[in-house]
Amino acid sequence: ANDVWYTFVATSTTQTLRLVSGFDGVVQAFSGTCGNLTSLGCADLVGSGTEVLPLYGLTVGTRYYARVYAYTAIPVFGTFTLCAVAPDAACNAPTNLTITNSTGTQATLTFTPNLTGGSYTLTTSPATTTRTVTTSPVTLTGLTAGTTYTVSLVGNCSNGAVLSPVTLTFVSQACAAPTGIVASNLSGTSTYVSFTPSTSATSYTVTTIPATTTSTVTASPFTLTGLTPNTAYTVRIQSNCGAGATATGSATFTSATALASVATLEAGQVSIAPNPAHGSFVLLLPAVAGQRTVQATLLNVLGQAVATRSIALTASGASTEFDVRGLSQGVYILRLAAGDQTLTRRVTVE
Repeated sequence: ANDVWYTFVATSTTQTLRLVSGFDGVVQAFSGTCGNLTSLGCADLVGSGTEVLPLYGLTVGTRYYARVYAYTAIPVFGTFTLCAVAPDAACNAPTNLTITNSTGTQATLTFTPNLTGGSYTLTTSPATTTRTVTTSPVTLTGLTAGTTYTVSLVGNCSNGAVLSPVTLTFVSQACAAPTGIVASNLSGTSTYVSFTPSTSATSYTVTTIPATTTSTVTASPFTLTGLTPNTAYTVRIQSNCGAGATATGSATFTSATALASVATLEAGQVSIAPNPAHGSFVLLLPAVAGQRTVQATLLNVLGQAVATRSIALTASGASTEFDVRGLSQGVYILRLAAGDQTLTRRVTVE
C-alpha cells in the first residue's frame, strides 16, 4: 500500500499536524475507530516540503488517526517526518488594504497584519518588484504616474504554511493642491473662501484652525461659519484625487471685530454733536453687524431730503460732518438706514 498510519492522543482542543517530506506528500486526520473513521481534513498545498494541517474542536485525551501518503498513485520511496504539535501562532491573510499619499511616483500601502512571527511577501506589478514586509505602512516607490498597479500580499506563516495572496489594484496619480486661496467678505462670525481648483481633485476637505472643524466641499467658493470675532484663523484645503492621492494648500485670515446691531444703535451709540448745531454737526457711528455702509438722510419738517450721505463703515465705525449753514433754523430728522433697519434722530439747527 501507499499509506502509513499513525495515532495520536489530543493534548489540546487545537493541534497541528506537520508533515515534512522529500516527495509530494499528503497528510489527513480522522476521528472515530478503525472501520468507522470520519475525516477531519487533509493538507496537500505543495510538492515536496512542508504540509500543515490545523485541527480544531478536538477532545483532550481522545485518540485520533493520521494518514500519510504520496499524492501520486505510483508508489514512491522516501523519508518523512510527521509531528502533532501545539497550535501555531496566529497566521491569517492581511485585511483592509488601502493606498494613500499617491504622488504619481510613489504611494503608501497600509494594511492590517494578522500574523504572529511570520511575514508577508509584497509584490508590485507591472515592473514587478518583490520584497518581504512584516508591518504596515509600506512605501511603494519607482511608480509611473497614470499607471494601473496591482499589489499582492502573501502570508508566510511561522509554521511554514503559505497563504493565498490578497491583492489591491490602484492607479498611481499625482494630486495638485488648490491655489489662490482667499478669504473675503469677512464678518465676525463668517467668511467666504475662494480658491483655484485642482484639475485632478474630485472633492476637497476643508479644515479650519483653531476650533478645528472639518467639512467637505466640491467647488469654489464656499462659506465658513461659526467663527469667533477678531480671531486669526488658518484654513487648509486638501485636494482629494482618488487612489488615496491628496495635496493641501492653506491661507490665513482674521475674522472681523464684532459689530454692533441696530438694536445697539438704538441704545445710544449714535452721537450727534453739537446738537443744537451751529453751521455743522458731526455724526459718529459704531460698526453695524453685517453692514459695510449706512445711508444717512437729513429731512426737514415736510419730510423732504435736504442732505444725504452714504457712509462707509469700518470695524471701528465711522464719522462724517454735515454742513447745515444753508439750512433754515428749526428741527430736522436724521434718518439712518443700515440694511433693512432704520433709525431716526432729531437734530436742531440754530
